[in-house]
Amino acid sequence: MPKPVPNLPTVDSAQGRALAQKFKPPIDADPRHMRGEQLEAKGNEGLLRDAQGAAAAMFKVWGTVADLRDKVQDKQLLAKKSQSAVERSLREAEPKIARLRERRDAEQAKIKAMFDAGERDQLGREVRDFARTREGDSMVFIGELISAGDQRSVAAVLAAPAFLTGLTPEQQAAARGMAERQFAPEGTQLVDDLDRAIGRLEQTTDAMTSTIAPMINEWRGGDAALLQQLEGDATDGN
Repeated sequence: MPKPVPNLPTVDSAQGRALAQKFKPPIDADPRHMRGEQLEAKGNEGLLRDAQGAAAAMFKVWGTVADLRDKVQDKQLLAKKSQSAVERSLREAEPKIARLRERRDAEQAKIKAMFDAGERDQLGREVRDFARTREGDSMVFIGELISAGDQRSVAAVLAAPAFLTGLTPEQQAAARGMAERQFAPEGTQLVDDLDRAIGRLEQTTDAMTSTIAPMINEWRGGDAALLQQLEGDATDGN
């Protein structure tokens, strides 16, 4: 998984929030920073295009509105055009983000299926019974199975409730993470990359709308605020 770019603000950092207040998009909203080891791997070009395309749609509009806010004199017109552009960018990004979520869910389901078979394994109960007899050493035992590449025995332990294996729920979750990286390294890395990309896109969506929306309302001016009272009156009457 790529490391954060040093000394550059992100959406969820204090510096990123300060930049948002100044109306400039944070650096991790830039599509050039939509990266990932498996996201960039051969065969996943469509995923990378979706991730970068969704980011580009929002980043471009956010940056353009930021550049125009001090140049356009007709604020009413600026408000109208900005709202239209923001809504268009969100519509463009939405199906791309949906495809990323769909692929992430499919990869997670594929990885989960690798270990679900342990529940139906006839030897599964014996493996779990042996793990439980290790008396506090069950985590070491499962770690040894993972290191040895014994996927069948590992699946037997992971498919059952934690209390049947001698593991705590936290230990079983940790063991599952270790097993996923051992037996499905590329799929697990892709899930991580997609989670990070989706998280960045969701943060960008929230940050962009929460930054630009108040400015649009301000640019609309007092008349728009007064006219909104009519909408409230109409609602009250229904």
